[in-house]
Amino acid sequence: MAKPRYPYNPQSKMNGPYALTRDSVSRVVPSGKIGTYLLATCGKTMFGTDAVFIEYVGRCLDLRDRLLEHVPERYLLLYFKELATETSAYLSECEEYHRYGGTTCLDNEVHPGKPSIVSPRCPVCSQ
Repeated sequence: MAKPRYPYNPQSKMNGPYALTRDSVSRVVPSGKIGTYLLATCGKTMFGTDAVFIEYVGRCLDLRDRLLEHVPERYLLLYFKELATETSAYLSECEEYHRYGGTTCLDNEVHPGKPSIVSPRCPVCSQ
């Protein structure tokens, strides 16, 4: 049975969608910037309307380098958000992970890991 999927939610307030290709990532994603990102596919809702479904949530210390590692994968689109610190990226990743259903709905196999320099716990589940 297929996993349930969530369409992109504007509350994520991310840049995108952009094609997940080398050209697109190199052109629109800044290098050397901390942030979070969403990887997505296209499909139909249960009502038959077109939608962008979030399949993976991640964070990194260099958005461009990390997103280029995802090319080529089965994901077609990406969203991203630049953040100022590793702590803010971790907290954002946790929020997005839970917004899009966690391991029940995403390709992520585990809850986002807490970096050693981060003291806060997940703002959603306190993990």
